[in-house]
Amino acid sequence: MRSSSTYWTAFLFVGATIILISGQGCQPKLEQTGIPIWGGMALEANCSSNTYLDNFQEIEAWNFSGAWIEIEQVVRQHPESQVPYYEKSILDTLVATLEKKQLPYGLVFNLNNLENWPMTSLRLNPLLSDWSTQLLRTNGYPPRYVGFSGAWLDTSLQQQVLPGLITQLKAALPVSSPQVFLAGTPTQWLEGDIRTDLADILGINFMVPPTNELKTYFINTNGALAKLATQYEKPVFLTQSNLLGDQQLLLFKNQLRFWPDSALPIGLVINTLYCELPVVDRTSPFALGKNTTFLSYLRSYVK
Repeated sequence: MRSSSTYWTAFLFVGATIILISGQGCQPKLEQTGIPIWGGMALEANCSSNTYLDNFQEIEAWNFSGAWIEIEQVVRQHPESQVPYYEKSILDTLVATLEKKQLPYGLVFNLNNLENWPMTSLRLNPLLSDWSTQLLRTNGYPPRYVGFSGAWLDTSLQQQVLPGLITQLKAALPVSSPQVFLAGTPTQWLEGDIRTDLADILGINFMVPPTNELKTYFINTNGALAKLATQYEKPVFLTQSNLLGDQQLLLFKNQLRFWPDSALPIGLVINTLYCELPVVDRTSPFALGKNTTFLSYLRSYVK
């Protein structure tokens, strides 16, 4: 006959197993796997085309889903005409390379510096002309996504300009019409500052969290964004990860956590404000090239 201690041992083992299983069921869901990762870069006038070609090679080597290209439209005072002028890019050259590689890409038009230059019709016309010129350069190999951020989300521009601009965009590329997104911060989306009806996709530009309690922040924020996306039946794209500071890996993981399967992000952009891809950058505030722990995790994630 077995001793009573044997029965007690078996009882305690079964009880501990039940507690362990039930405890696991209560844990927050770990980072979602399989979310496409995109390599972000900014078009800068002082960067050579070789930098961007190197970026594209890195994107392929890392098995990223595509290139995410931000075009910053800076409103400045021209010294002669006293009207804004806009930095031009080498986009036409880059699109040819993207087509040759058959590498998908997204374009983001980020409008800045409106404080000193209120948008009158006189200043708006050259801005729209510049936008159209940039877009026409992609006509042979159009982007998969086109988005607007920054001052494009100004209330007056959302009401008076963006509806017509988005209609123009889809008419210009009728065969392979890109999906349109508006990219704003979680606060902008959750406080109703952005018109959900204008966008095919809700673009989320994460900023550095206002608290050190990252887990609580992302549980609340990602949950609220998922509810918003479900309410309007729009997918979410994490258009800026903004992995800054000394917690890059923890930020990245939390951005991928706490999303229900019904509102899973369709992509995440590892972005920068500079022309060099963050995974090879070793000097800027967005640099990930020296963070071996992050790079190791990222490499395993995108396999």
